[in-house]
Amino acid sequence: MDDDFALLKVIASASRHRILNLLAKGVDHPEDLAGRLGLRRQSVDKHLLELYGWGFIDRSAIFPADGRPRIVYRLSDRGKVLVGQVDTLVQYYLLGVLAY
Repeated sequence: MDDDFALLKVIASASRHRILNLLAKGVDHPEDLAGRLGLRRQSVDKHLLELYGWGFIDRSAIFPADGRPRIVYRLSDRGKVLVGQVDTLVQYYLLGVLAY
């Protein structure tokens, strides 16, 4: 039961929801995410760590020929399912609100 509430807290965060949506669109580097969201890089890193811990995102290193490795993130299969389910819930909610 405590895990259910912890999970709900994770996915109820507006910032984490926005991060998941940006990852779904292909934005993959924490610095880029921070810039798009208007958040500090440290905040984005904390959100990414939380999402990674729950298995909603994967991370990997890219090794460019001329430079330092970059850590990038992308949605995991579990994250893709979550984003789809949240989008569906929002659509159902909007349809219900507009019906009244």
